[in-house]
Amino acid sequence: MKQDKKQEMIELIDRWRQSGKSVKGFCKQEGVSPSTLYYWLKKLNGNHKDNPMPTKGFVPFSLNESISQVIDPPMLRVNLPSGVSIDIFQEVDVDYLKRLCQ
Repeated sequence: MKQDKKQEMIELIDRWRQSGKSVKGFCKQEGVSPSTLYYWLKKLNGNHKDNPMPTKGFVPFSLNESISQVIDPPMLRVNLPSGVSIDIFQEVDVDYLKRLCQ
């Protein structure tokens, strides 16, 4: 029975990782306590190294092509010397642009 519980928790953790949801949201959906999921993440992390715990910080993502087609191209793009680009999607006052570039 203990091995069955372990396999069940591995599958639950894998489903959580693939879901892209927060721990709280996923656990609410699955009817599991977040503390239970955290316990099993900690317990299995050493034995489940092919899929380690997610790290804090930025997570890479890609936009769906249909989403990028909905967004109109900018009316104006300001390229600053620092390498930063600012896209303007509506009409703006010239004084605003001057302040932006200072």
